[in-house]
Amino acid sequence: MEPRPHPAPPLFGGTLLVTPDGFAVTSDPERDRIWVARFDPPAIVRELVLEPLDEPGLLARSEDGRVHVVLRRGGALVSFRPDDDEPASRRSVCPSPRGVAARGVELVVACAGGELVRLPSRGAAMDVRRVGPDLRDVGFEADGSIWATRFRSARMVRWVGDDVREVEIPTITRAAGVYTSAPFGAGVAWRTIAMSDGTQVERSSRTPGRSARAATPGRGAPTAAPTTSAPAVASRRRR
Repeated sequence: MEPRPHPAPPLFGGTLLVTPDGFAVTSDPERDRIWVARFDPPAIVRELVLEPLDEPGLLARSEDGRVHVVLRRGGALVSFRPDDDEPASRRSVCPSPRGVAARGVELVVACAGGELVRLPSRGAAMDVRRVGPDLRDVGFEADGSIWATRFRSARMVRWVGDDVREVEIPTITRAAGVYTSAPFGAGVAWRTIAMSDGTQVERSSRTPGRSARAATPGRGAPTAAPTTSAPAVASRRRR
């Protein structure tokens, strides 16, 4: 094997997306490529070669069928259609993009530097809101508001209209098969995803000594996804 010209990037999840029309799109941060595979008949149908050290990461698909991939070190968003050979577009969004989500043909990107960037599936128009550093995952709620998580504190930011506020989400742990609140605060939000019922489910590490509470409880009681491992899992019901 040829030696790698650069150190391998750290492992992180969320780099595989399966589309409703039978394609799988995956980011390859080690080789700075994006691969597109078709299920029927099975084949690799596209390889997007990026710039060295672009480090493609999380993906999202907008309603118009375009897939959008953040370039964690490239500071940009790459967009393309898996079923088309049209050239991919590249738009600068922020120095260190981390999360991306789509709602209809609207996108939002969360950046490690603290920027939340709203932009369309196509075009250059952007709305940038700076909410403090260390943003990680991001998503839309049913009413169009935006949530984002902070990686190291496992807190959540909500952007509703012109208002941006930060909330602490409840932490749920398992003991003897029973899920209860515990005196452990979430310390690192490894991965947060949106469920179909509007709940955000977070996989996080536990930090002793912090109380677990919901600063802005939503409708109904908080729910938790089952887990048998040590890291806590927390979720927040949308407002």
